[in-house]
Amino acid sequence: HLSWLLGGDFNRAPDRLESDLMTEHLERLVTIIAPTEPTQIGGGILDYGVIVDRAPYSQRVEALRNPQLASDHYPVAFLARRC
Repeated sequence: HLSWLLGGDFNRAPDRLESDLMTEHLERLVTIIAPTEPTQIGGGILDYGVIVDRAPYSQRVEALRNPQLASDHYPVAFLARRC
């Protein structure tokens, strides 16, 4: 069985994606990892990661906004925390 992480600009807030996943009964298979700070200059968190299969390591991954501006969105780094 496979586990994977997809990171990118989802053009929707993480809670909206989570709500859409509930509608499709997929929320138990997915972990959303989002920074706590806006990822777009205009505000809002649109850039984050999705881990499919809720692998055990998903609880150790965090998303951090990089303050260095690359475009109208801030880069997001995904880091593994120590156990």
